[in-house]
Amino acid sequence: MMRINVSLLLFVVFFSLASSSVRASLTYDDRAILINGKRRILISGYIHYPRSTPEMWPDLIQKAKDGGLDVIETCVFWNGHEPSPGKSGFWCRGFPVWLKYVPGIKFRADNQPFKVVMQGFVEKIVNMMKSENLFEPQGGPIIMAQIENEYGPVEWEIGAPGKPYGKWAAEMAVSLDTGVPWITCKQEDAPDPVILAMVSTAKILNLINPANLKCGQKSGLPVPRQPAEDVAFAVARFIQNNGSFFNYYMHHRGTNFGRTAAGRFIATSFDYDAPLDEYGAIYGGWDNPKLTYSGNVKLRAGINKISMLSVAVGLPNVGLHFETWNAGVLGPVTLSGLNEGTRDLTKQRWAYKVGLKGETLSLYTLSGSSSVKWVKELLLAQKQPLTWYKATFDAPEGNDPLALDMGSMGKGQIWINGKGVGRHWPGYVACGNCGECNYAGLYSEKKCQTNCDQPSQRWYHVPRSWLKPRGNQLVVYEEWGGDPVGISFTRRSTARVCADIVGGQPSLKNWHAAASGKSNYLQPKAQLWCPAG
Repeated sequence: MMRINVSLLLFVVFFSLASSSVRASLTYDDRAILINGKRRILISGYIHYPRSTPEMWPDLIQKAKDGGLDVIETCVFWNGHEPSPGKSGFWCRGFPVWLKYVPGIKFRADNQPFKVVMQGFVEKIVNMMKSENLFEPQGGPIIMAQIENEYGPVEWEIGAPGKPYGKWAAEMAVSLDTGVPWITCKQEDAPDPVILAMVSTAKILNLINPANLKCGQKSGLPVPRQPAEDVAFAVARFIQNNGSFFNYYMHHRGTNFGRTAAGRFIATSFDYDAPLDEYGAIYGGWDNPKLTYSGNVKLRAGINKISMLSVAVGLPNVGLHFETWNAGVLGPVTLSGLNEGTRDLTKQRWAYKVGLKGETLSLYTLSGSSSVKWVKELLLAQKQPLTWYKATFDAPEGNDPLALDMGSMGKGQIWINGKGVGRHWPGYVACGNCGECNYAGLYSEKKCQTNCDQPSQRWYHVPRSWLKPRGNQLVVYEEWGGDPVGISFTRRSTARVCADIVGGQPSLKNWHAAASGKSNYLQPKAQLWCPAG
């Protein structure tokens, strides 16, 4: 199992989708979860609630239930709920930036400053859930919780000093007395009674994340696809080997709104080939980058200035000891072609300015945009880098999910009514091998690629809840240069549904009927339900 931002999720909860108001006892043994004393195979799906809007949540939950899920797994993002020390907030993802500046801190280690702030956050979230009676012994839907995430590889890198932290985290979680089992992921020496959830094995319960085994979509790379047949085979093989609880990562992929795409080149769409796409609809070499400018540079006698726009700035969000890493233009910077040869400018006097003047003026908001004079349509700049654009529009009719078609633009940021849609980058086309899809054997991202020689992402999700019937404002900051006249809205709708019916694979209900002698006629069938209208 591969994920992005694996080090950012310190607390995960599993919500049961059962709708009955009747209380049920929930325990577990070495084989499975027991509900009212009976072992159950539970089907779970991952949904990151910050990657959709609150208005979408009821529909996502209902569709998950209608699709056969028993459980929803979700993450509680630390910097989303504590953007500054002790202050509650919402919507961002990962470690809060202020952690980097806690004196003496070392992330995810046997480090007292880190353990103090981590325990404070976990206790705060658990107590909030207890106050709302959300844990199963209280009559609530939370049946399981996870502490830390995929700490095993980090512990392996750290060595012996990593073990005390893993033991402390487990003991701290259990001491909170939630009344539900605690698990951890990919940590083979997880201390009892914390349950180990792995890709293929488990310590007490048989838990797995069988799908999807690929990282998030990246700009400049083809879109990786994992065929449903491959996922189904992985699940079937897991159950065959006594598996009892599996989780689809992701079930709803969502959108990295605003600046939350996080890692370098990560696309705004959190694309995982999920059953529910980022709109909530049902589906039918980066290690050492270097920049070279080969054009002519005009120099004058005396002092010359070099200005560079950097996008790789801020706090790195994944990796061993990433709290000590820096980002941005770190050098060396050289100037070639001079009479003297190549001059190293690294040790020259450099100044650094964070952000853009347009952001300081809040040009993406209704009030900020009225503080400056905008050029009218006839004089509209096209294919010009470092340019702000503004337009007003009425909401498209209907209730279908909406997306902005940014195919005519290069790279930048999008806001609608002051809310950040995310980073657009259609100017960076995907390079790869989009030949025949052969998913035999172990899955990798290089299998079943699509979208070669096309933008890695062209359409950008705009939640309808962000729109007013009339007078909406679109603001685009364009870094590379593009044609804003080509920006348009498109509706996300399902035009065709296909199904394969195989006679040798009867439904579970009919199979049980035949085994009991009640029926000898097993007829495969497909069912399709469409909403009214």
